[in-house]
Amino acid sequence: MIVTTVNAVNDYHKQEQFAQVMRSEDATRRLVTMFRCHGMHHDICHAQQIPSSELVVGDIVEVRAGMQLSVDALLLHSYGDIITDESAVTGENDEVCKRVLPHGVTSDPLSEGMGDVFLISGSSILDGSAEGLAVVCAVGPHSFAGEIAMTIQDSEKVNTPLQDQLEHMATVIGKLGTAAACVTFVALLLKEL
Repeated sequence: MIVTTVNAVNDYHKQEQFAQVMRSEDATRRLVTMFRCHGMHHDICHAQQIPSSELVVGDIVEVRAGMQLSVDALLLHSYGDIITDESAVTGENDEVCKRVLPHGVTSDPLSEGMGDVFLISGSSILDGSAEGLAVVCAVGPHSFAGEIAMTIQDSEKVNTPLQDQLEHMATVIGKLGTAAACVTFVALLLKEL
């Protein structure tokens, strides 16, 4: 019994340490490079790393390979095509090419085969050479992934008839078990007297 208790405590501490390491790695992975500009003509810019949860609409962020997007953004500048994986959000397994629009484009860029400039939350940047800048358009529950999460959260959970029957049966079994335990307790108590 002592060995079992020591093993259980040891396993618990290992799980806590693992969870702490995962939380710190996740926090490090969620840091994004953001550019803040100031001055009369916004000509003085400096980069700073902040958690992606602190981004607000209008922030300019660096987009790079391996990044998991937590905001919706519009691609402003890139050093090449940016390949994204939107399967976690859209369910489509195709990689999506994102590219900056050439100056002077006034028509729909998708219909003319120029590519897509919108980076949606929940997608990840795949291409190893991809680097660019994007302006944040939507965050949190107003982003594409946020709206999906809110819709799922708001939808009511409706039990199937089988789930209703199983819940009823579990309640009956619980009541019978409690009654049997009480009868056993009383019988053992009377036997001792």
